[in-house]
Amino acid sequence: MSTIVRLDRSTDRDRSCCENLATIHVGKGPHAAELRCAACGRHRGWLPQVFKKFIDELVRRFGAPVEPIILRDQTITIGHQQMRKSPKQFDKKDRGVLFKINRKVESSEQPDLFRRD
Repeated sequence: MSTIVRLDRSTDRDRSCCENLATIHVGKGPHAAELRCAACGRHRGWLPQVFKKFIDELVRRFGAPVEPIILRDQTITIGHQQMRKSPKQFDKKDRGVLFKINRKVESSEQPDLFRRD
């Protein structure tokens, strides 16, 4: 099963395609991955290497996300956390580790992941 992402970049808002959901495919040349519309298969853009590595590691550790990961201009948003494009841009306060919550209390307010610095 392919990882699905929601495209919320300025270009996607200006020229949307179907529901702005895309699947990640193998890239060509210098590109890490290609984004294709999940409904019609149309090319929607290229995924930067840093985003591809982050998504691959996230899926490897926690499995495929239930909700689509949101791609915005220069960021990835997972829940309420934004990840900037370049790891060099992170301050020490922005570093941490994501952990999956295995024993969730039945509450819509509790996140699926938590962060520990």
